[in-house]
Amino acid sequence: MVEERTVELRRAKEQIEIILNNTRDAIALAKANGDIETRNPAFIAMFGEHVSNWIELLLWTVTTDEQATTVSKALLNTIQNQEGQRIELQIVSENGGDKDIDLAFIPVRLTNTQERSGVLVSAHDITHIKQIERFKTRFIDDAMHDLATPIAGLTNRLYLMKRSPEKLDEHLHKLENQVSHLRNLLDDLRSLAQLDRGQLALNLERYDINLIVGRVFDTYEPVAISKGQLLDLDMAPNLPTIEVDARQIERVFVNLVANAVNYTPNDRSIRVQTGIEDDHIIFSVKDEGMGISPEDLPHIFERFYRATVARSSQSTGTGLGLAIVKEIVERHGGSVTAYSELGKGSTFTVRLPIQR
Repeated sequence: MVEERTVELRRAKEQIEIILNNTRDAIALAKANGDIETRNPAFIAMFGEHVSNWIELLLWTVTTDEQATTVSKALLNTIQNQEGQRIELQIVSENGGDKDIDLAFIPVRLTNTQERSGVLVSAHDITHIKQIERFKTRFIDDAMHDLATPIAGLTNRLYLMKRSPEKLDEHLHKLENQVSHLRNLLDDLRSLAQLDRGQLALNLERYDINLIVGRVFDTYEPVAISKGQLLDLDMAPNLPTIEVDARQIERVFVNLVANAVNYTPNDRSIRVQTGIEDDHIIFSVKDEGMGISPEDLPHIFERFYRATVARSSQSTGTGLGLAIVKEIVERHGGSVTAYSELGKGSTFTVRLPIQR
């Protein structure tokens, strides 16, 4: 009887250890004095080896003093009042990166004696969920801002049209510009939504990239000439055909060339090139425009992001074009990069694999 009970207890202990050692949640059991009696590998991975002995050291992992105070109060309330506590906070993880976690303190009684009371600590990584929440909040805020701007323009223009109907042609031209901006914004939002949901199917076929580049060049050369710009085209001959969605890749090239023309001052040059490099077809646009600051450069492919110099210029844009460029290029197995010096210009380079 005793032997059977011992086997059962051993089996139960092994099962519990298997669960604790393989769960992704960080779990630890601490005594009322703060000493940690046991913890699982996920706890060590999340908080570090130095936290694995005393529960109070959790306070050193949080990102702000305010959150440290919140954790301290929650822990004391759990120990003193035997009330479970649950909080969301940010910590600096063992690898140095910030993590959002759902942290729970649960009072436990190991025996009927007060001395054996303790705290079960459970922490769940919710970084991905919080990133989505922050992105949704920023996306909505930015979309509202970008929609509000042309709507305000429409409202003001309609008011001016009523006040001075003799300038009807001028007002209609301005109204058309605002409507066009709204249409472009909605088209970009629709494209991003389709990309996010995987609904933008690529119609892949073997294509000569130079044909697409030539069409884009023919479209924007007159625009550049009207601004006194030199739009130069240098296409490598005999490029191998590659599998692309010609319509979507043309959209990528149009966006990059249009940006160069829009943000390059008059009487400056823009160079469009194609070539081959390391089993990739290369498309690049180099301009002598206003350039991008080192602070802005890492963010230019983010949605709704507009560099400081772009916001201060009179050029309009949705802040979504480069995000769409990045999504389309990556869907083709390629990459897009940017190099820039403030006041000297920028170079955007698209790399598309010859073999997918």
